[in-house]
Amino acid sequence: MSVVWGVHCVQTEDAVSLEDMVDRACVIAYQEGFARPGDRIAITAGIPLGTPGATNMLRIARLGGDIDPAQFPL
Repeated sequence: MSVVWGVHCVQTEDAVSLEDMVDRACVIAYQEGFARPGDRIAITAGIPLGTPGATNMLRIARLGGDIDPAQFPL
């Protein structure tokens, strides 16, 4: 079974750390109009980062009030 309902994929540069990945996901969710400060988003990833086909992590993140859209321009 695949999860496809409500999924919005975005291709970006590779994150350099787990914190960078979460920051990017929060900013992109905000920029794309899917989330506002205070909302929660689900992020899937693979650890170690940069390993294709190694999705083994689900992270729930809350968008803070300090979102800077200029930080990661699309």
